[in-house]
Amino acid sequence: ENMIVNTDPRKCTSIVTYTKPVGKDNCSIFGNGQISGIGPGGMFPKGITTNLFYTEDGAHLKDSCSFTVTVNDLEAPLILCPSNMEVHIAPGTCNAAVNYTKPLGTDNCSIYENSQISGLGPNSHFPVGITSNIFVTEDLSHLKDTCRFNILVVRDSTNWSVTSCNSYLWNGILYTASGKYIQSFL
Repeated sequence: ENMIVNTDPRKCTSIVTYTKPVGKDNCSIFGNGQISGIGPGGMFPKGITTNLFYTEDGAHLKDSCSFTVTVNDLEAPLILCPSNMEVHIAPGTCNAAVNYTKPLGTDNCSIYENSQISGLGPNSHFPVGITSNIFVTEDLSHLKDTCRFNILVVRDSTNWSVTSCNSYLWNGILYTASGKYIQSFL
């Protein structure tokens, strides 16, 4: 009888036990054996394995039987993101170069794809504010996991504000990004 099992935890295989078929005859059995597949208590890989057995009697008449063992992977992959980050930038600066290690998924079998679906990649220039970075990993069984972390870019001073990436307001006075006086609002 065909069997369906799941992979063992954190493995891409399953140890499967079954009773090995034994031939019967009205006279005598000359031999029994396994032609292909994996024996009882063996480690079966993910997928379908066909086990083929034979029996032969004293008159050299033969018979065979087979069954399949299907090992399914139902264990989802795992992806872990870095912790949330907070980066401080100086007045007049519009963004911050932020480096982080790109999250990569792990799986009991194999990863099919790692992808970033939102945010900015490592070594990118992050704008002032919160940027959410979302990553997804998918295994060959099309099971998925997602992780998310935020990068918060904060300006260090409360006495100024950027009016554009080319200028900033400091204590009521507008300056260019290089610090040149433009206009007073006092």
